[in-house]
Amino acid sequence: MRKERPRTRLVVLADLLGITVKAGHVSRGGQVTKEFFREVAQAVGVPGELAGIRDKVGLCQLICNYTAIPFDERTMTARGARVTNRWFDAILARFDSFRAVVVQEGADLPNSQLGRAGLAGHLRTEREPPAGPDLGIDAACYCCGDSPGVRLGHPVLEAHCTMAYLKSVSRLPSAKEFVAVCPSCHKILHLRGIQAMEFRRELRP
Repeated sequence: MRKERPRTRLVVLADLLGITVKAGHVSRGGQVTKEFFREVAQAVGVPGELAGIRDKVGLCQLICNYTAIPFDERTMTARGARVTNRWFDAILARFDSFRAVVVQEGADLPNSQLGRAGLAGHLRTEREPPAGPDLGIDAACYCCGDSPGVRLGHPVLEAHCTMAYLKSVSRLPSAKEFVAVCPSCHKILHLRGIQAMEFRRELRP
């Protein structure tokens, strides 16, 4: 499994689908287990009675069929019932809103400092941010200073964790470690892997 290295993709896909990564999702030999693919099937809406009767490769094929992704057993699986990166990438690509961040990994921004694993850990801290930053209609983006909610008549700012990306996987942040940012700035922060204060200086020197 070392050549295929699907574990990073496992973490990213789990975060994308809201799955909590467990020890039972990876075998001692490093292979992704049937338990993980069963949870993926449930997360994308595959009926439980169908997901429960498939083997690992069968589950992957079922997930592809259910999400309208062509399943190629020759490239998506390897000997020993291993599931290759090709399968993971195909599933991740189905979620267009995350494609630029997760699949391209900031390739269009050459100074990107954040990889897939770092992004996955960071997104995990932002999934349920503590109450803190003002996300109301009148609030301004910490980075660019814009207040899109005023124009739209609806709060659109998002909570961004200012904790160093590598530390995002080690502890839960406090409320004071979040700032309100507009969706555009938030995406750029993740693509480039830079800190909000640094980006703020670029936009408002």
